Order: sequence, then structure tokens, then C-alpha cells
Amino acid sequence: MSGVVSTPTGGAPASSGAARTAGLGRDSGRTVIGTAVTTLCNFVLLAAIARGLGNSAVGLFSIAFALRAILVLVCGLGMRVALTKFVAGHRARGDGEGLRGSVLLGVALPTVCATVLGGALALAAGPLARELFDNAALVVPLRLVALSLPFAVLMDTSLAATQGFSSMRAYAGIGLTLEPLLRLGLVVAAIAAGAGLDAVTASLPVASAVASMAAVVALRRTMRRVSPGVRVPWGELLRFASVSWVASLATQGLLWADVLILGVLASAEDVGVYQVATRIVLAAMLMITPLTTAMAPRVAHAHELGDRRGLSERYLGVVRWTWRLTVPLLVGVVVVPGAALSAFGGDFEAGIVVIHVLAVGAVIEALAAPSAVVLNQTGHNRLNMIINVSALVTNVVLNIVLVPRIGIVGAAIAWSVVLLVPGLVRIVAVRRLAVDRWPFGRPQAVSLAGAALGGLAVLAVDDLLPSAWALRLLLAGLIVLACYLAVVLPFGLTRTERRQLRYRGQMLKRTAATRLPVLRKLRNRWHVRSLTLGSARIEIEQLISPFRYDVLARVDIFRLIRDHPVPVERDFPAFLELANASRYRLWFDEVLSDVLALRGAPPSVRDKVFEQMVMRGVQLYRSVERHGFDRRHPVTVALVPAGVSVGGRALAEDRWIPMDGCHRLALMYLSGRRCIESSDYVIDPLDQRLYHTARMARAERLAREELLGFFAAGLAEPDAGAPPIGSWEELLDRLRNPANRDPLEAWPEAAWLSRGSGEGQDAESGPDWLEVDEPGEQRPVVG
Repeated sequence: MSGVVSTPTGGAPASSGAARTAGLGRDSGRTVIGTAVTTLCNFVLLAAIARGLGNSAVGLFSIAFALRAILVLVCGLGMRVALTKFVAGHRARGDGEGLRGSVLLGVALPTVCATVLGGALALAAGPLARELFDNAALVVPLRLVALSLPFAVLMDTSLAATQGFSSMRAYAGIGLTLEPLLRLGLVVAAIAAGAGLDAVTASLPVASAVASMAAVVALRRTMRRVSPGVRVPWGELLRFASVSWVASLATQGLLWADVLILGVLASAEDVGVYQVATRIVLAAMLMITPLTTAMAPRVAHAHELGDRRGLSERYLGVVRWTWRLTVPLLVGVVVVPGAALSAFGGDFEAGIVVIHVLAVGAVIEALAAPSAVVLNQTGHNRLNMIINVSALVTNVVLNIVLVPRIGIVGAAIAWSVVLLVPGLVRIVAVRRLAVDRWPFGRPQAVSLAGAALGGLAVLAVDDLLPSAWALRLLLAGLIVLACYLAVVLPFGLTRTERRQLRYRGQMLKRTAATRLPVLRKLRNRWHVRSLTLGSARIEIEQLISPFRYDVLARVDIFRLIRDHPVPVERDFPAFLELANASRYRLWFDEVLSDVLALRGAPPSVRDKVFEQMVMRGVQLYRSVERHGFDRRHPVTVALVPAGVSVGGRALAEDRWIPMDGCHRLALMYLSGRRCIESSDYVIDPLDQRLYHTARMARAERLAREELLGFFAAGLAEPDAGAPPIGSWEELLDRLRNPANRDPLEAWPEAAWLSRGSGEGQDAESGPDWLEVDEPGEQRPVVG
């Protein structure tokens, strides 16, 4: 991320398709959670120091922490970015020796450098504290920073190497969660024990030491999968790292230079107020880093493949979400800045102006941050370096000019300017060099309008909000969120996002209905109470035809089980291949995917669910083969009265339609049974109407003769001596119930099936009525 928070920008190319999507979502989730933990820990840590030791202590701690952050990057030598990229590259090429050599050099060299520089800082701590910062209270904190330096660098480089294996698990678990939580716990314990600034700063080396050891262990475990041998790519690695080093220094310089300059030119109290205000703004931007971090290896993958469209889609998708998740938080902070500052205690009112000024640059940063990643991962890291260095120089100059005149407001103006101008430059550069669209469109405009509406609503009821800072902040946030969602959800989502939202909603609904034991039990009890026992025999052919052609797909899987007993018993993967090529898989993809809310799910998820369905089919077949049909689990049917439409198709007679237990019905059909006895079914009065024939015919590209044969099985009078029905007119002439003739002639299938055997038939495209048929309402569970 440019200008605000350092973003590791390397990664291994992901595999393909759904795997990339699933990996991006998983890594984004981990880094989002980890970043939220880090942001919350830093927020609570500063609040604890402010309330326990005062804003002067906040300023001194911030100076020490800022110096450490910059020195970690100085000693890192650019390896944090380079390691991720080179590990991913060697892994993709199967070059285990080069991978091990890159890790060895990338971890050892910075750690040695940090040890040397840490020793020098420990020796120079006294003169630096007294002469440069004019505060002797900084001597011990600076020495503790020196002690923590090698551990912090070791942790950073080790975690960067693990990211090269396309996993954010170690980075999120150790760097974003373990280390900040441990640091916060030590600080709170020190303040609770009555200790001062020195004990608080001691949290830095302790937390870094523990986290660095955990990072080394995680790296060693990851490296076990790498083939032995070492070849160090000295020149290539160091050349790339040197460019990344300068760019990273400039990036972190933008984040911490103003704190150090304030430490020299202003009082520790001013530094404390400024640091608290900037932490509040950064907390509103917490979603930017995890999203851009997870995006980086995917952008690199698309660039390596020359997939400009895929690169654009990933870039624009991340921009939409960094903007959506940042703008409402910024608005919430801007409209009640006093409440946010009150979390740190008194004497921080001067930070209100700082928050307002920084929010201007932060809005642009929400758009521009992904651009920095794109430039780095598409081979334009030198350009990004030049932009960062220029921004750093501008920031330092503006701070030196403005801070002596207007204090911390000058520092805020300097930072906002270097977020605004370089951010716009990156956006233009990415538009010209990497993608074919601007990162601002209707979704961003709608999000901005929704957030602005929420801010205006808070200002309108400002006098009614409680004075207690926590309640005031909470209520203001809820008002902004409510207004924001009311605008964004109906007007600000893309078509793809709407489809994904519906899919997630269906998955949540299905999980609640079928996976939670209590809800499932209550639902089943309520539904069973409404069922009634069967009263007469029903012909199976009429139960299936003409509405439920999908039952025959279930017949296919049981026929496969019957005809291939050896693969089922001894080689299930081979049998699964047969099932994947059957009509059963067509039914699963075309019909059951909607029922189970799998439409749009990754192929790996769909394949796993299908495998489970096949296993359940095998178990049911074996159970029926050994014990017969279990009447404790009858088939559920519904009565459709005459003239009632089912998928736009009606008959002139009452018809039964199977609703649940269709696998058991398919087994009865396969066994040769012609009727289902009254004891084998129950009646569902809910009268849900399912019509799957058109959808299955489309998926299977059913021939005209086959479709006519299926309709005839349930509609026509059986005549053993007559030839097969060859046209729609013949079917109508031989109807079991002549009253059905008029409604059947109005069916969408009639025009197609009434043609001659070959006339006008297009086996490739199929009839129009198949293409426009829409699925009906589905039950959450299908038997």
C-alpha cells in the first residue's frame, strides 16, 4: 500500500480458476482478521499508555516505535518484498536449490545487518536522546529498540519467505496476531503494575523475540517440502531487493518521518496528540492492507500469463472493496472526531483538525493503494520507487516548513498532500501501463453518496447523541452504516456481486435450515406434522412424467452401481469418473446446484458435494439390496389440481408430483415396479410444484423422439402392439385422458415437437423453449 502502511508485495502465482479465487478469499480473510487484530491492539495500546502515563509518554513511545519501524526497513535491505517474489518464482519453476539459496541469503543478511546496527544504536542512544530529541527520558527506550531490532528483522524476513508459498497463514497468525497481542499484553501488565515508560518499551524486544522464533519455526516447516541443495542467486536477488529497499524506505518514511520530525521540532506532548489522531485515521483504513496484500500474488500471476483482462478484474475488484470498506469508516470518524479522541483520555482535542485534514488524503489512498501493488507486480517497481521517493522528499520538506509555523496541523497537511498527489499519479500510471479502465465508476460513486448521506444524518441528530464517548461513537457508526447499506446494497453492487450475494445468502439459509441441529429438528418436526398418509396406489410412470424427467437421472446412477459392482467396491475414483459422465451429473449441475445453493461455487466445492451425493446413492442402493425398502422413509408427493400451472404448463386432470425421496422412487422404477403403494408415500399439502423436464432436456440436449417417449410414458394410453409415438399429434391422439389435449397444445414444447422427425431440428442449439425456461422454487432438501 502506498504512503500509509507497508504492504508486502510479492507472492507465488496461484494455480488456476476457482483455486485462485478460493485462495484469494482465504488469504484475504486471514489478513483482514490479522490486520483488524493489529489495528485494535495498537489502538488499545496507545489508549492504555495515554490513560496510564499521559500524552507525553504516548509521544515518547511513538518516537521510539517510529525509529524502530524505519530501522527495520533499513536493515531489511528490501528482502521483505524480494523474498516473497523470489520464493514464489523458484517454487513455480521447481527450482528447490534457488529457493533455498534465496531464503538463506534473504534471511541471514538482513539479520546480521540488524545486529550490527542495533549495537550501534545502543551505543549512540544517549547522544541521540539528549542532543537530537532533547529528552533524556528516551535513552532507555532507544536501547530497548536496539535490542529488539534483530528479532524484528528476523521475523519480517522469515514471514516474507513463507508468503512466497502462496499462504498468508504464518504472516497473519504470527506477524499480525501473535506479536501485537503479546506486545499489548506486556504493556497493559506493565501499566497495571505501576511501571513507567521504560517497562512499557520493554514490550518491543520481548514480543519480537517470541514472534521471531515462531516465524523461524513456521519457515522451517514450510521448507521441508523443498528439495535439498543450495544455490544462492546473489546478483538477481540483490538487484531486485535494492530497488524494493529504496521504495520500502520511502513508503515507511511517509508513515513515520513526520513523527520523528515532530519529535525534533515539537514537544513530546504534541507528538502524542498527533500520533493518536493519525492512529484513528489509520484505524479507519485497516481494510486496505489485507486486501492489497492478498491481491499481490494474483496480479503477478495474471501479468506472467499476459492476462490483461484478469489483471484488470483483480485490480478493479480490490479497488471497489478498499473504497467501500474505507469511506464509511472515514466518514464516521470525521463526523464525531471528539468521541474517537476521548477514548484516549483528555487533552487530545487538538487532534480534531488533524483528523479532518488527514481524511482528505485517506479518501484518495483508498483508491490509489492497489495501484502501488500493480506497479510493483507488473515490472514497474522502479517507477513506484521514484514516486515514493519523491513523495518522501516532499513530505520532509513540507514538515520542515510547516511544523515550526502551525505545529501538528502542518504535519497533517504535509501527509495529506503526499497521499493525494502521488496517489493520483499512481492511478494514472496504472491506467496507462497495466489496465484498461479507471478505478472509479458507478460503485464508487454510490458508495461515496451512501457514506455522505450517513455523515449528514449524524450531523442532523448530533445534539441528540449522548455525551459519553463510547455510546456517541457507537450510535454515530450505526447511523452511518444504516444509511450506507441502504444506498449501496440496492444501487452500488455490480451484477456479478449481486449474483455472489444471492449465492452466499442461499448458502447461509441452507446452512441454517439443514446444518444447525436445533433448527433442523424444529423444521422437520413442523413439516412432518403437515404430512398425511397415502390413500391409493399411484402409477410410477405418471408420477414421473411429464414434469419430473430428473428422476430418470437418479435411475442412471443406480443403474451404474448395479452394472459396475467392482469399481464401486474396489476403485471408487474410477466409478466416480463414470458418474461424472452420466445423466446424474447433468442433474446435479443443472438442478441440484440451485437447490443446494452451489451455483457459482468453485468447481472443487461442487465436485466434493457431488462425490458425497454419489456415496449416499451407493449406500442407499446397498441398503435396499440387503433389507428392502424402508417404509420409515416414504416418498413425499404433492397433488397438483387440474388446471394449476407447473412451470407454465398445466393439465386438465389432478396429478401427483414427487417432492422428496426421488432417489427411493428411482430405485423402485429400476426394480421394475409399476406402482407406488399407499404405504410407500406421504402427501405434502404445501403443494410445491417442481418442473425439471425442460432444464434436464436442455442439459442433455434430448432428441425429439426421446422427449416424446418420456411424455408418452405418463400421458398416453399404453398400447403394446402400436409403433412408438413419433410426433406430438400422435401423442395427442393417444392420450390417456383426452381432456388434456387442449392444455397440452398450449405447452411451449408443442411447436417444436409437432414438427416432422427431422424437420427444423437443431441438435446443437436446441429449441427456444429450453433456453428460456427458468427454475422454480426449490425445497432445501432433496432425497
